[in-house]
Amino acid sequence: MKPFDTARPLRSGARLALCLCLCLLLALFPAVAQADMGPKPRITVVVENPPQEEYYLDLLVPEGDYDNLGDRRAQCDPQKFALLANYREEGWHAGLTVGTRAPMWGDLQGVAQGESRRHIFGYFGVPDRFKLLLATPEGELRVSDWVDRVTFQTTLTYDYQTGQLTRPSIWLAYLRQFAVTLLPTLLIEGVLLFAFRFPLRKNWLVFLLVNLGTQLFLTATLGRRLLLHGLIASYMALVPLELVVAGAETLLYLYLLRGQGRGRRVAYALTANAASALAGWFLLKWEFWLHFSN
Repeated sequence: MKPFDTARPLRSGARLALCLCLCLLLALFPAVAQADMGPKPRITVVVENPPQEEYYLDLLVPEGDYDNLGDRRAQCDPQKFALLANYREEGWHAGLTVGTRAPMWGDLQGVAQGESRRHIFGYFGVPDRFKLLLATPEGELRVSDWVDRVTFQTTLTYDYQTGQLTRPSIWLAYLRQFAVTLLPTLLIEGVLLFAFRFPLRKNWLVFLLVNLGTQLFLTATLGRRLLLHGLIASYMALVPLELVVAGAETLLYLYLLRGQGRGRRVAYALTANAASALAGWFLLKWEFWLHFSN
């Protein structure tokens, strides 16, 4: 019987890994080249129990002079508009009403959605820190506490009757991010583990712990970048982070996997990581939609 040739699976596995990485890069470059076409920062304020009469809602932002309303300014109610326009707070003013440092689109009146109203503010002028400014039908101005935009696109719920402001938990978003990336990785790399003929009985614990560790790392880096900086920034970080993961898993599998030679362990690590990285590229856009569709 011919002895097992460890060089052959290493060479074939490395070629497959290289092919998958090239596919990943070819898919990545168009997304980065069209960065301005990607999703933009956004703040969504859902007002529950709104009044029957018209009110205005704006954001308190750092002072700027970019005109976001244009001709729509003439259509605004003068009293409510003046309440927002005249409010100042140590270098801060109303973003839509007065201006921002970069363009920001939005709507003072909001859009009815069932029994609530939805106000959406978007584009590069969206602030990282802000307050809600509400001009009420009675001619009063409400000012909320400070809010930090801790995700690329943030959704807040404001109860008009109680003044309570709430937002989804960021930790729930990280947990969802971890689950969304872990399960496909286990499936893809598990199938390849069988394809490379590694006995599951000897390797399941190593396989599971290594993937748990690397997915925690990716959640803390790539997942965090997706939540805080958006889709294009995540695509730009995907390849270097996956290379770090591939290097770490290759070393771990080289010394910890059992049932095959060293060459096949390395070949498996390279192939499995290239396949999961390619899948990760396609998953990123879906993950972004999962987090921020509302």
